[in-house]
Amino acid sequence: MPFTAVFPLKGGLLRGANEAQHAAAITFDLLTALALYALGRRVRRGPQGRHLAAVLVFGWAACPLSFFGMAGSPNDGLISLLLVLTLLAIHTPVGRGVFSGLAAAAKWVPIVLLPLFAGGTRAINRRDIPMFALGVCFAVVAASLPFLPSGGPSEIYRVSVGDLANVKSPLSIWGLWDLPTILRQLALGLACIGALACAFVPRERSVTIVAALATAILAAVSMGLPSWSYAYTTWFVPAALVAIMARRPTVSEERDAVAWRRARRGRASLST
Repeated sequence: MPFTAVFPLKGGLLRGANEAQHAAAITFDLLTALALYALGRRVRRGPQGRHLAAVLVFGWAACPLSFFGMAGSPNDGLISLLLVLTLLAIHTPVGRGVFSGLAAAAKWVPIVLLPLFAGGTRAINRRDIPMFALGVCFAVVAASLPFLPSGGPSEIYRVSVGDLANVKSPLSIWGLWDLPTILRQLALGLACIGALACAFVPRERSVTIVAALATAILAAVSMGLPSWSYAYTTWFVPAALVAIMARRPTVSEERDAVAWRRARRGRASLST
């Protein structure tokens, strides 16, 4: 709505390009880059944090999967932004509840991440559940109530999830190969069970592990959808970047890094 207020859709038979849609996609992309920079500085302190933040921003800008959102200008970049903001607020039950709730209100699939984000960096506990649930409910109601149709929530479900469940589309392996529906439902059910289990295990996890689990859950659930869009990959690109780039280096990697720095200092001293 803010973008359509600034760039109204042209009237007439030939309406032309939708500038509001493009402006929204560009804004979501830039804000996601800024949020990734802030997340990198949050995960690691000092110079390492600045390096990680720069790598995350570069990875987001250079990744071909994230470019899909810019090329097609869908609203999927909003999900990427909200999931990064959820990781930024991972230590605050209300904060991660609000941002994950907004993502769930914008698209149905991010609902499967609620069990993971309910516990944050630890297994779900009774102290955090009320505040997290309050944040989710507030976000969903605030984002949905102004646009509630005459049929209520049931109409929203019927024209989205209800219609999608009966789609036979070549934009998935299930429709392309005409696989039995029961197989797709089984795969989707297993993915949802795995997402639910992430509320309890592992009991202690870092932001990097939460990002890795979010990537796996979104990818698994997306593969179980009857119709798939290339823009859906934008959802889990930021979390995947955090999981890959912010992981702790192994002992051999730290040894190689120390050897590389020593060799670099040696070459610098020889050149002088």
